[in-house]
Amino acid sequence: MTFGKRIGLSFTAIIALSACASLPFQHAADDIRYDALVSDTLTPFSSKADYQNWRRQAERLQAKRRKERQAQGGNDDDVVIVTGSRQSGPNITNVQNQGVDEGDIVKQVGDHLVLMQDGRLFSLDIGSGVPKLAARLNMYDEVDEDIWYDELLVSGRRLVVTGYHYGKEATEISLFALDAEGQFSRQGTWYLESEDYYSGDNSATRMIGDTLIFHTEGTVDDPDAWPALRRKGETQTQSILRASDIYPPSLRLADPSLHMVTECKLTQDLKCNTRAVMADWRAEWIVTEDDGYLWVAAPGPDRYAARRFGDPKRSQPNTLYRFPLGTTKVEAVSVDARLKSRFAFDVKDNRVLAVVSPNGDEDDLALLDMPMSDFSTRPSLTARRNFTPLPGAFSYRMKTRFTENHLIYSNKLDDTYAAYVMDLETRLPPIRMSVPHTINRLDRVGKNAVLIGRRPNYLNISWLDLSSAPTLSDTLSLANRFETEGRAQALNMRVDEDGSAVLGLPTYFDGTHADGWDFDEEEDGTDISFTRVSAFGQLSEWGNAKGDPSRLDPNYECETSCVDWYGNARPFFIGDRIFALIASELIELQETPGGLVERSRVNLSAAL
Repeated sequence: MTFGKRIGLSFTAIIALSACASLPFQHAADDIRYDALVSDTLTPFSSKADYQNWRRQAERLQAKRRKERQAQGGNDDDVVIVTGSRQSGPNITNVQNQGVDEGDIVKQVGDHLVLMQDGRLFSLDIGSGVPKLAARLNMYDEVDEDIWYDELLVSGRRLVVTGYHYGKEATEISLFALDAEGQFSRQGTWYLESEDYYSGDNSATRMIGDTLIFHTEGTVDDPDAWPALRRKGETQTQSILRASDIYPPSLRLADPSLHMVTECKLTQDLKCNTRAVMADWRAEWIVTEDDGYLWVAAPGPDRYAARRFGDPKRSQPNTLYRFPLGTTKVEAVSVDARLKSRFAFDVKDNRVLAVVSPNGDEDDLALLDMPMSDFSTRPSLTARRNFTPLPGAFSYRMKTRFTENHLIYSNKLDDTYAAYVMDLETRLPPIRMSVPHTINRLDRVGKNAVLIGRRPNYLNISWLDLSSAPTLSDTLSLANRFETEGRAQALNMRVDEDGSAVLGLPTYFDGTHADGWDFDEEEDGTDISFTRVSAFGQLSEWGNAKGDPSRLDPNYECETSCVDWYGNARPFFIGDRIFALIASELIELQETPGGLVERSRVNLSAAL
């Protein structure tokens, strides 16, 4: 779109209101001067000059608002200018959507496992029986380089590693190949300017076939600072963002972020294209086989202004953006509701499903069931009829999952915990089941589900049988056990043909402290606790694998990326084989009638 005409037409409002500095300072959501910077259609900027025109008007308005606040006793830093600087193969990963691989720390490539930690890649041969360390590669060039390697993905025999390089203020994308002998070869490293993409509960990257898809954030900068892709060791950059790829805000925002969705084909030169929307910084990132979705919250209230100037925040709706993959399109819909997490979102039968808090009221809970036809380049508010009230209350501690045929979510009332199950075919009111422990983790296991939480001195695992009428069939209590990792990928499972299953979960044993507060990963190590689920939903402790930090080779030293932000322990299953990655050890276990026993152990720190 061309902003010159819109701003020209709306500038009378800015001039008229510029004399109103004596009025109480307004939240950006109530300041109609921002209408000059808002577009009611999803039309990108027409040119770099059009974008610059928008940016100049935003800077002027921000300067006026800063003066108004100062005149009323505010702080010069209370209003943030929009140009502020940046802040510093086979799938064995537990993913949200089948067919969409997520970044993790362990992947399978043919007869080899590829593991990532300490800024290094490790390959282990598992095709000849007992796993053997085949290769180890430093991904970095310099010791103590200010970079964190986070996410590993696989396409065929090609490996993609993403990290964040603080020194370069860029997402680092590295490509490697793994040959039949398990040896690594570098294929190139690229830098994409962005803010740090780290999320405590969501991977930034996805892989579908040979296409890498990821979401990053940046600031609304001068065009000369727009993100560009640069190959390591080269000065020439590949422009992946143009004015015609950027969409202006659809809401009144004082400090928009630039949300960028990038798709890269894994060619030799890493061909990438980016689309970007200006929106508030808080967002949930979801990817299906066909689309990327960005659920962006409306800006939160300005607590300082509300307290000092009696500045109530007028509600603005959230925005759900849709990025059809393999295209240049962007569509959106306005949703007057909040979404807690990516797991509260799903797409089924050409409809969007989400468990939300409508109207931003924390006491309300509803199922959004919206047709895909609501998405448009002229976003409008989805109809109230698309919300079905749900029992319980919206809470940031609640857990939500969609299975093949059911919606499951947890809730707490006083000191009582409950799980609710709705049949998505009948849409009858959810069935409520009391749960005898907290619910810290909820995940699907085949067509059923598992609830994991605590009661004093016990880690509790409850099985939710959904084969007929929903039933909490059994609860297993593990004395003095504590979860050590919260990411979704940390839990993994194998589901057998008869419906039975084996679950693996990183844990820690503490027989002294009821809350497990004395855990020291380096000194105490991590366990992987395994649970057997019978075909009838009965649970039994199936054994555990324990890491041994004392086995670390004294000559082995971590030099870069030495904090495991994405965890360092994973259970995973390949056919009937069971593995546990625990820090610098890979342990294979074998099933016996009495449970699991250790079959072999590989020390990743040992000399090759």
